[in-house]
Amino acid sequence: MALMNLVCGGELFPRREYRRCFGMAVRSQGERAACRLAAGLPAPAREENCEAMPAAQIDTCLQEGRLPEVGRLRARSAPAAGAMPTAGACRAPLPGHGDLLVMAAAS
Repeated sequence: MALMNLVCGGELFPRREYRRCFGMAVRSQGERAACRLAAGLPAPAREENCEAMPAAQIDTCLQEGRLPEVGRLRARSAPAAGAMPTAGACRAPLPGHGDLLVMAAAS
């Protein structure tokens, strides 16, 4: 609920679509639900370091007269399964490890 009293409310949301969504949520669901939604909306943008794609999806929802669902925004901006490269790691043999321990104990 602290969001309602912020002096810097204009800077709170990265784009106009986020502000419009918050206003619509306040009118339709009340301050408490709007604040919860506002806290979750920028998350996909932060995670992907891109505000434009979630903003476009938010705008589409608002034009359809509904509020966006944060879970769907996250799912849409998440990388596709298997899209992330995998890296294998192999451990180097430590044949001289015992020698290092002996040297460290001696000094």
